[in-house]
Amino acid sequence: DDYEFDLNLLNITGSDTVTFENTNSDSLIKTLDLINVGVPISVSSHFSTIKAAGQTDKDINLNITADTNLSTTGSAKDLLVNANGKSVTLTSSTADQDIIIKNSNNTDITANSALRNLTITSNGDVTLRELSALQGNIDVTSVGSIIVTNATNVTGTLTLNNERAPAGTDITITDANSAGKVSIKSAGSITATSNNGLASAQIIDLTAA
Repeated sequence: DDYEFDLNLLNITGSDTVTFENTNSDSLIKTLDLINVGVPISVSSHFSTIKAAGQTDKDINLNITADTNLSTTGSAKDLLVNANGKSVTLTSSTADQDIIIKNSNNTDITANSALRNLTITSNGDVTLRELSALQGNIDVTSVGSIIVTNATNVTGTLTLNNERAPAGTDITITDANSAGKVSIKSAGSITATSNNGLASAQIIDLTAA
């Protein structure tokens, strides 16, 4: 059975926001599959999975109200998500410029096509799994743990801050060895010993509890 709602947004232009809502709480349709996304999208709390194929050189701009599994395809520029306090799991993304996620709970990111900058403001844990193409800056503010697994080509500034998290909440970096500047403030420990640590950083500012 197909429990997805599929829609082509190619001919929807000039709209401030397109809103998707399912008022039937018993409905099994919890996935939105949207193609040719080029206008801001707002999604009700019934939908927990969003597949968004962006138009070329347009941004994908999402407002979510439920814990969401998100994937994007197409040739979009930026991916912007207002999470409204909900968790975001980005399983894949072809957005090739900036990724901005604000007001999330737990945040889990895989986006190996993003090229420029990543900005996350989170009230929970943040895991950056795969950002191997990213070359700009990473800026994460969190009230939980922060894990950076693969950001090996980031040459800009790596800014990680979870100082408002409970005492003992750690920041762990596995691969960000090309970052030119590093600023980390942790409520717990800071670990960056793998893959030559922070070998390329010219400026390092670290504060650990």
